Amino acid sequence: MALAALSIIQDNQVLLCLASDGRDNTEAAGAVADASVAARAKVLNLEPEKFLANNDSFTFFESLGESIITGPTGANVSDFFVMLQQ
Repeated sequence: MALAALSIIQDNQVLLCLASDGRDNTEAAGAVADASVAARAKVLNLEPEKFLANNDSFTFFESLGESIITGPTGANVSDFFVMLQQ
């Protein structure tokens, strides 16, 4: 979700996406997406659409230092998404 949002996220928005069990099919629990992440990706020639097509958000956000690593939480309730807008 965070990777897909990068193409439409506004300068005044931040999106946090997390899996409650501390893993989202990798060791990462999730990622943060905002306009600065999109801008840094552009500078590094990381194209979100290509990573999205390969179902590889982990490598994308790991390359930018935006992966959230919590370790196992012992709870698998649901996914957690927060959008903040200023």
